[in-house]
Amino acid sequence: MQAWSAQPGNSRVPQPSLMLREQPACDPVPAPELAGLVNSAAQAQNLNPFLIQEVARQESGFHPCAFSSQGAMGLMQLMPVTQIELGVSDPWDARQSIEAGSRLLRQLPGPLSRRRVPGFRRI
Repeated sequence: MQAWSAQPGNSRVPQPSLMLREQPACDPVPAPELAGLVNSAAQAQNLNPFLIQEVARQESGFHPCAFSSQGAMGLMQLMPVTQIELGVSDPWDARQSIEAGSRLLRQLPGPLSRRRVPGFRRI
């Protein structure tokens, strides 16, 4: 498994040993900051802010440096290919993660979106 290496000046990039830990080595995003980010993304994507908040809570426990054994990163646990597709340059940045994750949620088929997404079948 290839791990992301730390870059000079970016203390939020996890070290390979983080992948073996239960809890990420960073503090959760403070509630007031999180609320602002979530509300902004919810308004931009016309989503319920509680949906975005719950995805972040479930996926990362609000830890911006969360890293899964499968390679998902950040608050919204986006995979590297998804990060590229959504234009995320820093997966550890809470704002980028929430904005990209919200755009991804908007693309999902079903009650979240009125559009049909190719490759997905409505149930």
